[in-house]
Amino acid sequence: QLFRQSGKVAAEHLEEALAVKTEQGGKLYEILIRLGHLKAEDLHALLSRQPGIAAVHLANIAMDRENVKLLPSEVVLRNFSFPIDRLGKLMTAAMVCPLDMEAIAEIQNHTGLSVKPVLCSLDDFYTVVEKYYHIKRNAEAAAGGPPPPGSVAAGSGAVAQQRSRRLPRRPSNRSRMPR
Repeated sequence: QLFRQSGKVAAEHLEEALAVKTEQGGKLYEILIRLGHLKAEDLHALLSRQPGIAAVHLANIAMDRENVKLLPSEVVLRNFSFPIDRLGKLMTAAMVCPLDMEAIAEIQNHTGLSVKPVLCSLDDFYTVVEKYYHIKRNAEAAAGGPPPPGSVAAGSGAVAQQRSRRLPRRPSNRSRMPR
């Protein structure tokens, strides 16, 4: 509904993405981005304007490796979320979509902690996952081709694909990212 109200996604594109989600699974926003119907930057801008959503730039945060250990890569990749802080029974998670209540519930069930979600960009997410989980981006996506159905890029959470430890490469200004 948020996508439709924003005017950033046409109704027919939303229907197409919903069909892919039904067939392959995954997150609606990630499917829209993968299909080229939504820019990652537009998603970030849209979510950052929502009431109560705080945004973080992950490059500006010193990550504690103990916090990173709170979530296995499968949970991180499936939910586009990254643990950035813990204070007692509260974990702060940077999320590409902090409105994703299913993701928040899965993280809470996995950790036993309450989750405070904050917004991060998709590019920031991929950068920290590469750095802290040592997962490389998918070569097919890097070449500009679509990711295979059921791959991590499709957001399906397929364990076999996640074990390949690859992520899709987002089109971006690569000079901004450390090598």
